[in-house]
Amino acid sequence: VDECGRVTTGTRTADDSGQAVGRVDYQFSEKLSFFGRSVVNFNKIDVPHTFDTNDLLNTTTPGFDNLVQAYTFGSTYLFNPNTINSFRLAVNRSAIHRLGASYFQPSEVGIKAYSYLPDHTIVAVTGGFSIGSGVGNEARFPTTTYQIGDDVSLVRGAHQVSVGGNLAHWRSYSTANV
Repeated sequence: VDECGRVTTGTRTADDSGQAVGRVDYQFSEKLSFFGRSVVNFNKIDVPHTFDTNDLLNTTTPGFDNLVQAYTFGSTYLFNPNTINSFRLAVNRSAIHRLGASYFQPSEVGIKAYSYLPDHTIVAVTGGFSIGSGVGNEARFPTTTYQIGDDVSLVRGAHQVSVGGNLAHWRSYSTANV
């Protein structure tokens, strides 16, 4: 509290993040090799309001529970020194989960208003404080992608020709209250 009576507060955070990386390479024969790669990232951030439920000013900042994964597998086959086949398969997944503060809904403080989210109210005072946030509440954004590709490279004299195909599929389903 300063001499004018203004209260300044900070937002406490607790972050738990990590990454795991995997790699496998295997030369099956002179003509055939395989590889695999994986990367997994996670990030967990607690909702600041959970540390001090009496401080409603911490309801504007969300928490997160995110997981991102990437997996790739491939093989290379040499038919002969001038003809090479490359096969690739990949799966990527992101599970973004935004966590919102839970405190009160309008009817609990005498406001006759409907709230789509239980225990959530947004109040914004211009030039002043804010309680709650339109983007600080529960939301999920899972996305998964699949990809498969195969290429054949042909070397004939001073020329190289590559022929192949690639097929990809994306899935995304988002749920948010904004």
